[in-house]
Amino acid sequence: MDKVFNIKFNEYIVHLLPIALRKTRLVHWLLCQIKPLQSLHSKFMGLRTDAIYKIEHTPQVYSMVNVFNDTFDIGLRRIRIVDGIYKSPVYFFEPEETAPVHFYEPEEDKAVYFYEPDELKLLDVDFIVLLPFGLNLTDSEMIRLRALCDFYRSPDKTYEIRYTDE
Repeated sequence: MDKVFNIKFNEYIVHLLPIALRKTRLVHWLLCQIKPLQSLHSKFMGLRTDAIYKIEHTPQVYSMVNVFNDTFDIGLRRIRIVDGIYKSPVYFFEPEETAPVHFYEPEEDKAVYFYEPDELKLLDVDFIVLLPFGLNLTDSEMIRLRALCDFYRSPDKTYEIRYTDE
């Protein structure tokens, strides 16, 4: 299928020209005439390559890691994705239920933290993109990383980007 898009314009110009008209001056003039077409074709091929790359990569973790490492850390490939931390909300009984309120057993002696729903939204992320400390991204590169995350992640997933010393 790739052969369809590999067009050798210079050869086609010469081969499609009748033998009697194959003079150097006319061939060079025709080559100048198709220069804009060649430029358009090279832009198309670059766009096609980018589109194929985007289609081949999915929201799966290994695929996103490959995209991030291909873009920002080609040599060492140190960017990783780990699962996010999920904090379960503590259920409060309604007064009508008349159930005893026990948040933990006294022998456990663990503190129970209560969060507002808005606080839980800030704490919970579905995945964390871990960048090594040696990979110092500029502000524009960080924006590009966020754009790649937004493009490849599933719409219902949330993420956070952190630097790590591992």
